[in-house]
Amino acid sequence: MLDSTSNIDSPVNSESGEFLMNLAIGTPSESFLCQALPSSTCSNGCQYSYSYGDGSSTQGYMGSETFTFESTSVPNIGFGCGENNSGFGGSNGAGLVGMGRGPLSLPSQVNANKFSYCMSSVGSTATSTLQIGSLSAPSEGSTMKTPLIQNPQIPTFYYLGLNDTSVGGSPLNIPQGTFALNSDGSGGLIIDSGMTITYLVTVPIAWSSRHLTLKQTSLPTRVH
Repeated sequence: MLDSTSNIDSPVNSESGEFLMNLAIGTPSESFLCQALPSSTCSNGCQYSYSYGDGSSTQGYMGSETFTFESTSVPNIGFGCGENNSGFGGSNGAGLVGMGRGPLSLPSQVNANKFSYCMSSVGSTATSTLQIGSLSAPSEGSTMKTPLIQNPQIPTFYYLGLNDTSVGGSPLNIPQGTFALNSDGSGGLIIDSGMTITYLVTVPIAWSSRHLTLKQTSLPTRVH
């Protein structure tokens, strides 16, 4: 309700016999959320444009609101209200939850320095689990661990240090430093839950893996 000290001043424009006014629903996004985007303008609300590595993209307006996960409510979560979205396929979801290292990801906004998830197999009716914060700590001795590396040139990605790989228990003997993250931000190995397959872009390593796989499975080899 408006009190005696509150005022509303909104332009009303006439168009084709109708009177139109601008109306925004929800809490306007704070300026730091707009500034955290690689492409945004804050002259008229907070318009954003963002593209993903697979070519999909979204455009719309930034806002902030209270998000509720089961029985837990978190206020002032910044999010994008996409008006023009492409490349996300036939998903049944109504949007994407960002889990990267960037300031707009869900873990960053709730000040959580760790999260964990266990996704059920494709086609399974079992419920998957996502835990953020202290609940995500694994039981000692129940999991294998490896450090995550941060790339200052691409700070939102999670990098892994890969030393070697094997096929059927036989190591490929990858030369040291093949997948090292370089000082200019190139190289390295990214872990990405959105990728369908795991692939190596270094041709000799990929060929060695293919050759060893065919050898162990006794499949015929044909070179193109």
